Amino acid sequence: TDFGAELFLSLGYVWSAELFVTLRIAFLRDMFAALGAAFVGELLTSVGSGYCSSLFERLGSDFCAELFVHLGSTYLKVLFENFGPEFCGSLFSTVGAAWTGDVHKKMGCSYCVHLYGELGPIFTAT
Repeated sequence: TDFGAELFLSLGYVWSAELFVTLRIAFLRDMFAALGAAFVGELLTSVGSGYCSSLFERLGSDFCAELFVHLGSTYLKVLFENFGPEFCGSLFSTVGAAWTGDVHKKMGCSYCVHLYGELGPIFTAT
């Protein structure tokens, strides 16, 4: 993951966002599934919450919501558990409440309730 993190940091979040959009949701879903949520979580943690929030903002809430839904709540659960509450708190506060709320609306209430139910009350309270 060190090489991957250094690569993403040197290329920048604008380039990474353009790459993600070019690859499309289905390819990213398959790629992230093959890499595994633990690896992706470690990679994103290595690049930092500031980089991730800039990347998510650049991708936009429509793209991110669609990607998150396609990855599935079980994948996101493992990903968020690997991030940990502190990283998630920093990421969501940096990306902002409006963006986070917009993604939640686009993913849908039942999806979010299911996801947060899987994460558990201790994690979501932080």
